[in-house]
This record gives sequence, C-alpha cells and structure tokens, in this order.
Amino acid sequence: MWFSFAGFYLGTAISVVTGLQNGVGLTPVMGWMTWQRYRCNVDCVNDPDNCISANLVKTHADRLVSLGLATLGYTYVNIDSCWSSMSRDVSGNLVANETRFPGGIREVADYVHSKGLKLGLYSNMGPKMGDGSPGLNCNSSNCEQARRDINTMVSWGIDSLKVDGDFGADSIAMNESYPTVGGYLATASNRTGRPVVFECSWPAYTARQYPVQYRLMSKHCNMWRNYHDIQDNVDSLWDIANYWATTFDSREGRATGLPLVEFRNTGPGHFNDPDMLLIGQTPCPHSCQPPECPRGMHCGNLTEAEERTQFALWSIWASPLLMSNDLRTIPQHSVELLSNAEVIRVNQDRLGRQGKRVAYSAEFNTEIWSRDLDNGDVAIVARNVGKTSAVRITVPLWLCGFTNATQVDLRDILNHNNLGVHSVEYSLLVDPHDVAMFRVSVQN
Repeated sequence: MWFSFAGFYLGTAISVVTGLQNGVGLTPVMGWMTWQRYRCNVDCVNDPDNCISANLVKTHADRLVSLGLATLGYTYVNIDSCWSSMSRDVSGNLVANETRFPGGIREVADYVHSKGLKLGLYSNMGPKMGDGSPGLNCNSSNCEQARRDINTMVSWGIDSLKVDGDFGADSIAMNESYPTVGGYLATASNRTGRPVVFECSWPAYTARQYPVQYRLMSKHCNMWRNYHDIQDNVDSLWDIANYWATTFDSREGRATGLPLVEFRNTGPGHFNDPDMLLIGQTPCPHSCQPPECPRGMHCGNLTEAEERTQFALWSIWASPLLMSNDLRTIPQHSVELLSNAEVIRVNQDRLGRQGKRVAYSAEFNTEIWSRDLDNGDVAIVARNVGKTSAVRITVPLWLCGFTNATQVDLRDILNHNNLGVHSVEYSLLVDPHDVAMFRVSVQN
C-alpha cells in the first residue's frame, strides 16, 4: 500500500513549555462530565433520574468508584452548564439551583471528595451561560464580577473550572479576559490551598478571526478547546480527527492556515482538548427527544470499533479522557476499553507530547499516527477510515524515528499481545472504522 508521507517531527528536539504553574493537569485529566449525554436536561419532575442535579452527579461519582474506573485515574466529576440559579442572590453572588442542588455546590463537592474524587464546574466568559443563568461577564483585563464569581466557586471546593467563550463573550478581548480570569483563579485557589484545573475555550472562538496566542494561552490554561463540540455520532468524531490530522500535517497545515504552534505549545500542564469521549453511550431511557424536549439528552452511540478508534486517537493525542455517558447502563465492553491500562499509560505519559498523523493514503482511506513517549518508546495507531472493507496497512518503522537496521519489539496494547521483534516495517489487517494500536520499544 502506498502512503503520502506527512512532514513529521518525531525524534526531533522540541522544547517543553513550562505552562500554568499550579501543579495540576501535568498529564491529561481523566473523568466524567455531564454535557454530551445529559445536556441541559433540567426536568427533574418528569425525568428525575436523568436531570442535571446533585443526585445525578453523586450517582456517577459512586459509579466511577464501583466500576473501578477511579482507581485507573478517572477522578474528575465535571458539571457542565445548567447547574446555576437563573439569578444571583440579594448580594449579587452566584447560587446553584435550589431545587436540583438543595445543598448547593459545596455539599456536592464534599460528597465527591469523600469518594476520593474531584469536582469540576462550568461558567462562561459572557454575561450569561447558555441556559440564561449568570456568566462571568468579563471582556477586559479588569472584571470585578468575574473576580467575585471565581472566589465564590473556589470557596465551594471545586477542583476544575471550564470557562466557555460564547453567549455574549467578546472574542476580540480573549487575549485579555482569559489571562485575567486565570489570574483570579490562581489567586483564589492559592488562598484555599486547593489547586484548580483551568480549562479555556479561547482558541475555539478566536482561531478563525486572528492568530491565537498559544504561548500566552499555555501560561494561563491547563487545557483548551480548539474546535467544534463533539456530537453523539461517528461523523462528528471523524470531523474532529480530520481537524487534528490536517492541523499537524505540514503541507495541509500550511494550505489551510492551521498553526503547528498548537502542537508545539502542548505538554505537561497544558493540553489541547478535542472534547468528550462518546465511549459507553447507551439509548435514552425514554422517547422524549427534540423538538419535544428542546434541551433533551443526546444518546447516539458508536460501534465497538469506533469506540476503540476514539480511545486510541485521544490517547495518541495526549488529550483529556472525559467520558460523557450513563455509567449506570454502560456496556461491559466499554468499561473494559476505558480500563485498558496500557492505552491509559500512553495517554498519561509524562512527556506530554501530542502525537500526529505521519502517513495518509487517500486511495485506501488509511492513516498512521505516532507519538514519542518519555522512556524512548513510540506509540502508533494504524487507522482504517473506510466504512466497508478491511484493509492491510503497512507501518514503515522509519516514520516513527527508527532506522531500518533497528530491531524493535512490538506490542498490541489494545489486545495485550506481544507481536515479536521487527525491523523496517510491520503489516496487519485492520477492519473498517477500526484501529490497531502498538507500543514500539528498541530491543535491549
């Protein structure tokens, strides 16, 4: 099989940017969040088991522990939008919805912490969040309301804060507003002694208007959203994969104007976030769907092969592993995939270097991704993008920094199989919409 070879940087010296100095997020965060599955379902009268509430968050915290996922590193339990009251209290402070969070966010944080887990929360840089509840309203370098809101949320004991950039946020001001909010967050967390992961949406809203200041962003954000929200279907997953492929392909990157600086400014403490994992999605427990439920749940699911593809790609990209699913009904095969310690080890590799596509065949709909690891190993993903037929993919090992004379040990880390000693190349058959994933080590 013939490949067009992308420009590649594996094996070259790339300096590590120091990033946000808060001591957290040094490897990609792992856990669960509400948004993709539950969206803004606030109907606790008709759908009490699936509405955004303290009960939903606590139940999923319990499941992270009982399924054994917490012990593997899935420790963040993140509440996205639709947690807040629609108005502030009489003193102008943020408050959680009193019906769905009767004990407030502090009570939920205490419960999550009692399980050995961490709580994440959501806000927006604009005056409102998506459901119309109060936002930070910060569009400059001096945002007193945002300072008060950050102090309030940190006082509740949160461990992570995602700040979106829509619904009235000024994208032109984000080079000021995000560092400002990041500074407020650092000051507040230093006061409490509880460091807080800061997720920004800075580049998602500015990249198509003017160049994003990635080096500046890496000093203030632990992770950042770059592209469209993931939706509960394979087409959305494929679109995101194509974005990352063409961003880091030197020729296609120049053609589309997508900056390689997105790759060079990632590392320990600061990572690109391609959005949530769809792994483990199951059908909705009721038939209520939009437009009847305009803020209804999203329950589309992937095939097992497509789930493997997402897990492999997110790990090769050094991306956060934040699933959004119903952990009460998650299939066993999805639990086993999410529990694959060898793939997690690649994702959590302390070098923190994001992998990229190093080979692509438009004719055969196949591609190869590669990532350097801290101990000198290399992780490889061979992907069949096609829908109908299995394809034999040949992986030239020189693409991954090895000479043709180098003897390497190959291990299939999705299936936990040693594949023996190889040099020059390795060939295998990959089913449609599926991947193979290897860890390559120089033979001792």
